[in-house]
Amino acid sequence: MARKPMFKTKYNLNDQRVYEIIQRFENENYLGTVNKLEELVQEYEEERRMYQDYSRDELYTVNDAYKYLRANGIDWEYNIFKGRLDRGSIPVIIGDDGNKYILKSVLDNILDFHNEVYSLHEAYEKIRKVNPRLTLRAFIGRIEKEKLPVIIVYRKRFLPKKLIDDLVYIYSNYVEVSHALSIYRENGLNISRNTLERRLDRGMLPFIKLGKKRLIPKDVLMKSIEEERRLKFNL
Repeated sequence: MARKPMFKTKYNLNDQRVYEIIQRFENENYLGTVNKLEELVQEYEEERRMYQDYSRDELYTVNDAYKYLRANGIDWEYNIFKGRLDRGSIPVIIGDDGNKYILKSVLDNILDFHNEVYSLHEAYEKIRKVNPRLTLRAFIGRIEKEKLPVIIVYRKRFLPKKLIDDLVYIYSNYVEVSHALSIYRENGLNISRNTLERRLDRGMLPFIKLGKKRLIPKDVLMKSIEEERRLKFNL
């Protein structure tokens, strides 16, 4: 009995941005952002201790400080902002009139920091939108295993925006092998993991490697599935 022809296809992967992202991961370029953030935190701590040298025009009232941060992209609710003042994580000065004031340099430091980072939950929500299979527990696990660089400020974890934006790009355009298998099955093609891995090994499907994971371009995967369905079901 003659064997059925093995499904064969080859595609070129032409995605300059993803190669740049892989280079950043391999060269640990995100750690430079973390080091920069740590310097900002040190400056912030110094500013909390140094209030003797300031001029009146460098001070903002609490309400003006809140409006200044909101106008520059920090979308905190007022109660969150006030809570940070009350806990001392944002330092204040008590003026001669008994009112609270905040140094503009402190506010600018907060802006510089938040322009570079996402909070842990912000980062997770960004990635979850393009990779719904990723659970919060798995995401935190990757951080705790030091697979993702993180900075801790007042017991809160933050991740570099550039890192998260790169991951969003990857998960928007690439799928892991386990996800690819589920897409095959959804399209009536019940192939095994070993079969798919062999196709990757033989260059029948292109992939990128991020850490130990292989990821397949979504558009190429869907073209491959379409061709295989046409052969199998005579479409």
